[in-house]
Amino acid sequence: MVRIGQRHKKYIFTKNQMSQFGIKSFIGKNEMRREEFALNRLSS
Repeated sequence: MVRIGQRHKKYIFTKNQMSQFGIKSFIGKNEMRREEFALNRLSS
């Protein structure tokens, strides 16, 4: 699961849901990279 930023703190999305809801369109690419990086670190 990925928690999106401070602003979207109460929403927790899976990667599929992230794609489905088009979250990439309203959060910055840098923030997305940070979330991906954090997720990768957690899973390894």
